[in-house]
Amino acid sequence: MKINAYLLAILFTASGFFSVHAEEDVNRESSRNTATVQSSRLADCGNTAAQAELNINNVRTTIQVGGDLWWDFANPKYQIPKVDPGEEERHSIFAGSIWLGGLDAGGNLKLGAQTYRQGGANDFFAGPLRADGTTDVENCNEFDQHWEVLASDIDAFVADFGDGVLDDPVPASILEWPAKGNPNVLAEFRDNDLAPFWDEDGDGNYNPSVGDYPILQLSAEGEPVLGDQMIWWVWNDAGGLHTETAAQAIG
Repeated sequence: MKINAYLLAILFTASGFFSVHAEEDVNRESSRNTATVQSSRLADCGNTAAQAELNINNVRTTIQVGGDLWWDFANPKYQIPKVDPGEEERHSIFAGSIWLGGLDAGGNLKLGAQTYRQGGANDFFAGPLRADGTTDVENCNEFDQHWEVLASDIDAFVADFGDGVLDDPVPASILEWPAKGNPNVLAEFRDNDLAPFWDEDGDGNYNPSVGDYPILQLSAEGEPVLGDQMIWWVWNDAGGLHTETAAQAIG
């Protein structure tokens, strides 16, 4: 599916500062009822449920799997500066999501967007897509999770492997990182490029036993770049009907 570049829009939506609250979309019911554009290519995945907490340096916030961020489906969770439990919390953002849309070569509108999930409305689902743009419930369920790793664990792992031999057990966060070739990844996507990693032996596959480990990206010089805390997840818009926008899936 080809999208005209000049019609492609990626927007971050952010609402709410302190006492400001999110209001229900007055057109929500009609939008949900008109979500009739169906395709045999769409799966029947449920709404995502997994949440993770990004909690490093001076920020504490909630990360959702299904395209929206910074809230727990009810309350703002972008806390900055972060405080100890019981202290007054301040939240600079209520919630946000990517809105992505455009016209294909036939002039058909393709759109995926998320607001506040009133009535269960949803355009995004967990997991990657196959090469043909499809997925299924098993894949959605498998990827309704976050993978998290700390730089301190990676530093310890790299130091342990300094002599080419691992003496300590590999932390689960490194062992289960969903990178290409990892046998812990769902078999269907095991050969796909998913989470980024440092390929110590250069064979193209992720294998911590030979020194491979998670990274954020490679620098311009080809060196591994780490974040103090890294969270990886993936979502799609072809796991089911777009009950948020009633639009056709981008795929």
